Amino acid sequence: MKKFLTLAALAWGLTANAAFFYWGVDQSASPNPVAFSFVKISVQGTGVASGTYLVGAGLGETDVAHTGYPDPVTGLVTSPVYSDLGEYAAEAYSFVAELYQETETGDLQLVGVSDAVSYHDAKDRFVYANMNQAGIDPYKYTSFRPVPEPTSGLLVLLGLGALALRRRRVCACAAAAVVGCAALAAPNDTLLSFGTPGHDRYADGTQVLDGECYALVWTPEGESFGGLTDRAEPVSEKDRLVLVAPLAKFGRCPTTVLEIAAGAAAQYDGGTFGLYLLDTRVRAADGSVGLAPFVDGRPTAVNTLGSAASQEAAAGADQASALRAPAAVKLGAVGVHTEIAAPKITAIRVENATVTLTVEDLSPVADYFVMPSAKPGETAPVLDTAPDANGTFTFPKPEGAPFFKVIGVRKF
Repeated sequence: MKKFLTLAALAWGLTANAAFFYWGVDQSASPNPVAFSFVKISVQGTGVASGTYLVGAGLGETDVAHTGYPDPVTGLVTSPVYSDLGEYAAEAYSFVAELYQETETGDLQLVGVSDAVSYHDAKDRFVYANMNQAGIDPYKYTSFRPVPEPTSGLLVLLGLGALALRRRRVCACAAAAVVGCAALAAPNDTLLSFGTPGHDRYADGTQVLDGECYALVWTPEGESFGGLTDRAEPVSEKDRLVLVAPLAKFGRCPTTVLEIAAGAAAQYDGGTFGLYLLDTRVRAADGSVGLAPFVDGRPTAVNTLGSAASQEAAAGADQASALRAPAAVKLGAVGVHTEIAAPKITAIRVENATVTLTVEDLSPVADYFVMPSAKPGETAPVLDTAPDANGTFTFPKPEGAPFFKVIGVRKF
């Protein structure tokens, strides 16, 4: 992945002209170096929102967090990196390097922060309009202030939700955001941890968006997972959706733990858990892409899902206690479309040369079209019409086409 990022940035730089900040990390001479897994560049300045970062050149905003990695020998130095300054190529801004470390549990933790370098100080030597240049030295971040590790009580507040489920030796993964809750499980409770190493990607190859959903599903022994519908409901009555949560961060599912309370174990006996990445992207009228709203504990639209990990494939001696994906999830390789119900025309009304179709079972993950025909089985160009919020199509009556069919095409 690191090689891919570097090659992609260099290739892109041959054809693009913009402003690039050329930088790197070099703690080899620091008396107190900070170990790290990757580094990203925070933008500072009046009016800049917290959590604003420079984008790795040519990589797009989805890779903003992964712009530099330590070399495998010393772990203290990165290769030089070009970051696209975009609108931040101006005197009002400065740039801070943030070091992140992956913990033993797979979580990402901020561990070090550098002093800021201003655009004014960097522009003459370390900001360039063309990345295809030779003989240039990067600006080097050489020293960092360590960031203290949060206490266990604070770590509890960083999660997403506390769930009480149980099974012998099995504790499902989710996180908690309940102030004052205990940081340790009850003696008879069990915990199931799950996560992915990243970078997880959609079927079109783009990295999963922050806030994308992962689902934990229980399937009875001897059965195969039957999939989910476009509304995040199990297709098979035998499957049980234990958890679906918007966990994605930095292109991965961070290690999460779901506590299964004592007394609820029986409902999970004789079965296995599986972790699945969901594609809940939706496209707005202006063409922009975001994530479907999360309502009543589940996303309102699911395009595709892909298996991330199962108990059979989990690593470690105690396979029942963890679902750790062995590699990044790529929906293009393992993705399965969610089930979509066939649309049903429930009413047709013709009035003043205007046709009104009332249609049920329209899915949020598909675009729908009305196709007219002179007789059943014939084809014709679709009509210029779209359903309203109630599933109603209204359009001028076409000549010589008394029959209509509603067809759907997936958005992703």
